[in-house]
Amino acid sequence: MGANVNGVEADVFTRAGCEHLLCEAVKQSGPVYGLVSCPAFQKVSPFLDLLPDDFEKVIQGTLFSSFHMSQLVARQMVDEGVAGKLVFISSVLAQRPMAQKSAYCAAKAGLNQLARTIAVELASHRINVNVIEPGWIDTPGEREAFTPKFFEDETPKMPWGRLGTAQDIGRAATFLMSPDADYITGTVLPVDGAFRFRDGRMLD
Repeated sequence: MGANVNGVEADVFTRAGCEHLLCEAVKQSGPVYGLVSCPAFQKVSPFLDLLPDDFEKVIQGTLFSSFHMSQLVARQMVDEGVAGKLVFISSVLAQRPMAQKSAYCAAKAGLNQLARTIAVELASHRINVNVIEPGWIDTPGEREAFTPKFFEDETPKMPWGRLGTAQDIGRAATFLMSPDADYITGTVLPVDGAFRFRDGRMLD
């Protein structure tokens, strides 16, 4: 695509890892003007069987990691006087409950409200803070979790007739990171092809 990209490996599930990531990014590319934050960890388990340690790990990996990375980046933006952008990747499960994903749903709901609150506080610094809520996205992880037959049966049932793609989410993030979104902040944008409303359709 004609762009130069620098990669930095870090454990963003820890504060030290987030600090390392930001420090190396600044060394390689200069001040940070935008952050797309997408750390996550999921444990699928019935609520009655969910281990406390697993619940905490999901919250740590999804919510705490987003807090650490966004706070560090926002502090640098404020110190540099940068009117930057923060975009969090959440999930429609922040609003749509799903069995056996209680920890993940709770973490994403917390992430949405964290982002809205950050948006209020950072508005005076002209730092936009928004959230993307993906629906069911066709990823390698999903392909590992379900059989080909399951995809074949379920895909036609989707309101849009297909699963979402990484490109769908990328286009939304590109828009929210662009100057076209300068007057948008504190917004939660579902990018799900109406997946969250799939149970509300009339059936033939």
